[in-house]
Amino acid sequence: MVARAPLHGSIWRPKEAPSATFRPAALRPPMRSITSSATSVESCTDNIAASPTSANGSYPWSGGTIAWQNAGNVYSANNAYASATLGGEERTKFLRAGAFSFGTLPDDAIIRGVVLSIRRYADVGNTIKEAALQWHKEDFICDVNRATGAYVGTTLETVSYGATSEIDPWGENFPVATQYKAPNFGVLLGYNNDFIGSDDSPATIHVDHVQLTIYYDEVPSCGGLSSVTAWAGFSSAPGGWTNPTYGAGSPDGLVAHREVSHGTGQVYITFSSFATDSIPSNATILGVQVAFRASVSGACQRWHYIQLVDGSSAVGRAKFMFIEPNATTLRDYEHGHCEDTWPYAGGPYNEFTPAMFNNQTFKVLVSLESHWLSGTVSADIDAVKLTVWYE
Repeated sequence: MVARAPLHGSIWRPKEAPSATFRPAALRPPMRSITSSATSVESCTDNIAASPTSANGSYPWSGGTIAWQNAGNVYSANNAYASATLGGEERTKFLRAGAFSFGTLPDDAIIRGVVLSIRRYADVGNTIKEAALQWHKEDFICDVNRATGAYVGTTLETVSYGATSEIDPWGENFPVATQYKAPNFGVLLGYNNDFIGSDDSPATIHVDHVQLTIYYDEVPSCGGLSSVTAWAGFSSAPGGWTNPTYGAGSPDGLVAHREVSHGTGQVYITFSSFATDSIPSNATILGVQVAFRASVSGACQRWHYIQLVDGSSAVGRAKFMFIEPNATTLRDYEHGHCEDTWPYAGGPYNEFTPAMFNNQTFKVLVSLESHWLSGTVSADIDAVKLTVWYE
């Protein structure tokens, strides 16, 4: 078994990443892509930007004061601009572009990479800096900021961020296609005037077009591969879940329940004792899937992530989940597939081994969190299933 790094506090610190295991390319459909322009825009007020700041930490430029004009001009590349004029040391409010038309993106698509393209220019050189390029979902602004701090040039040009093959798109690891299709998903843009001097030295940022391209694979056929599937035999949660053991076993309508109020932070429930001990000791693990039956209530409920754990060590990259608000009926959600080893892009990584499953040390940790500004939201989990493919 490979060496495993211990968990440190609440931060998962796994080991060096090997290359992902894939079946021959001839057995997989080619990578595809889909591109969309925004169809709705909003110049976010301080209130919208400030709400996630208090719930999710410090987000730079959320205190900008300069509103955008003609925000809807970013829908297409037609030399009509959304603009904001900034005096010295002033910052824009966030320009949020959302409602991307990704209707043809399969819900179960495997997201490989995401590229954001912005067509823009400034009317004064070496003055306007890009300050914020971030994802926005519900009232949650993602931590990763792709802004480089570079000055915006005076020539109209298209600049792009991201890559066609980033396994971990934009740091938040958004592997779920439905996230990009959700109406509350958007892109936040923010700029500041870097001029420091005796006068206001106004400068204007002009944005012509915002476009998002998602690179994805269709889910491969898993037919003919060896696999083992098991429901969790045990579940526990020291953090205030009602009947946490009800989350174990096959679906029976009995649920582990948790109510979460704003500001509660992350609350965990752990599933273990999966009967996956029949994998040959010399097998190669091809992919792992976690499926769970759950429901939620509340407009800003958020399942924070699923993390796979061997003993006390994280295995692979956590998956940040998406469940639509007020999905109050129990239904099944699947994460992972027969070619998914949950790779950790650009960071340490613990590789799956048969011993992890055969020794019964394997666990699935689910983190729950609320982003509602007030009141209480709730979640139920009926059952969690683990499937491991191998050869």
